[in-house]
Amino acid sequence: MSRCLRLTIVILALTSVLIGCTAEKDLSRVIWTHALDGECEEIKNIYTDLRKQSTPDGPGPFEMMMCVEALTAMGSEESIMAIIDLTELGGIPHSEPGALACSGYESVVERLYGFVRSENRVTRSALASNLGNAPCIRGDRRAAQMLCSLAGDKDVWVRYSAVQSLGNLATGAAIDIARNCLSDMSDDPHEMVRIEVLRQLAQFGGPRAQEIVRAGLERRLPNIKSIAIRNLHVLPEEEAMRQLRAFAAGESEHDRGAAAVCAARMKNDAAIEILTNLANDPSQQVRYELATSLRYRFTGVEKLLEKLLNDPSYHVAWAAAESLCTGHG
Repeated sequence: MSRCLRLTIVILALTSVLIGCTAEKDLSRVIWTHALDGECEEIKNIYTDLRKQSTPDGPGPFEMMMCVEALTAMGSEESIMAIIDLTELGGIPHSEPGALACSGYESVVERLYGFVRSENRVTRSALASNLGNAPCIRGDRRAAQMLCSLAGDKDVWVRYSAVQSLGNLATGAAIDIARNCLSDMSDDPHEMVRIEVLRQLAQFGGPRAQEIVRAGLERRLPNIKSIAIRNLHVLPEEEAMRQLRAFAAGESEHDRGAAAVCAARMKNDAAIEILTNLANDPSQQVRYELATSLRYRFTGVEKLLEKLLNDPSYHVAWAAAESLCTGHG
């Protein structure tokens, strides 16, 4: 299991432990410990026991969803197979080698279509989350079409998961389907989904992504505007740099922090100048965003990292150290 994946699981585990009651916290620790150890079978057993013992006053949907989340975070073929098994997405025998492995996917894909309209929200959510995680499915038009259907789901979390998976899946023959589907979702009623649509569309570039980024810059909602600023690089270079300079010098620290992330992703000398100025920003939050984002850039930022490593803020210095290790180590 990669360091990045382990870190993701630890963060999700801490979140689950923090929001749960005492009994839920104890069960959270058990579930996420199994996830860190790659023990799918143990998580499946917990889920099965919870389903049998579920009562109004006892363990129930929250803990069962936690099992699904833990398996999803693991991101392995075995864990995806476990989710399919738990949510009855085809009744695949436990002996099948791998979750949605290429041969396994071909054997269940037709049956998966039927679960797009399942009455079970956990089933739809699991399908939406995992169709974008198996490497052999990337670029598959059938999976993209299923995700487009899930993107219109009545449940916001299912739509959110479908949007994320469309971004992961979108290569080869699935790109046009994903791009068109995401474009149609840019006016989703929930801000969380609109933000994710903007983030995923930006990776495709092109006129539609540019149009949505420009529209995001005009929004009053700070979260959407921030994502748009972070993705200014999809615009023509001259326009992108003009906008980037303006936001980096603006009054809003939220905007300046987003500008730092975008500048770190751009590969020209003008972006280095912007990053250098932001390293002296009076806002600790802006300097923290800058230090975190420097892991995206591999050249020309050695002096900036050295400066940030000596930042008076412990949080900024720590973020700079992490960037040095992950991006430049």
